[in-house]
Amino acid sequence: MIMAADKIPPFIAFEGIDKCGKGTQSLKAVDFLRGVWGNVVFFREPNERDNHTGRLIRRILQHELPAPANDALQRLFVIDRAEDTVCTVLPGLEHGRPVVADRFALSTIAYGALTGCADLFIAMHREVLGPWLRWPNLTVLMDIPAEVAMQRLARERGAPELFEKLESLAKIRQAYLDIAASSRAWAPDMRVEVINGDRPVDTVAAEIQMILAPYTP
Repeated sequence: MIMAADKIPPFIAFEGIDKCGKGTQSLKAVDFLRGVWGNVVFFREPNERDNHTGRLIRRILQHELPAPANDALQRLFVIDRAEDTVCTVLPGLEHGRPVVADRFALSTIAYGALTGCADLFIAMHREVLGPWLRWPNLTVLMDIPAEVAMQRLARERGAPELFEKLESLAKIRQAYLDIAASSRAWAPDMRVEVINGDRPVDTVAAEIQMILAPYTP
């Protein structure tokens, strides 16, 4: 194992619509980065493991609680994210550890596009996080057609969660692609790489490892 004490650790987020493969690929990225960095910090959003707000969001997504208006729901995600940033992301980076997130800010911006414009949710992050706002160095956007997502959901789950409808996922997918094309305008230090997630797991993982290469010693 190579220790990378002389290199700045990266913050990497995996994004995409439901069942795009980001959960699988984010864990594979953690394994890859651990091989060269040693310790790696990993978390998922909503963070129902550590945060009360994350647990509340999960109950809303699973229809256990009534869903608020989408803008209000996305604000809950940003509040959950603020706690993740202060308690997990920033301390991990300060201790020289790469941080990998299964969902982060682009999720709110893309899913928020169902009812609002991207600028609204970018501004929401700046308002809620203030000086603690940290965009990922790299966002890996796992892209699959909404139809493929629905097929995977039908095989793997029972009742669909809040956003798991064909029309909604198609709009969210397009919002993600639009964000990937425009992100440099509002987050110039964030790199977004779009990956075709409708391929074998190992093929996708190999491509992602190539993208991660600049973030290793």
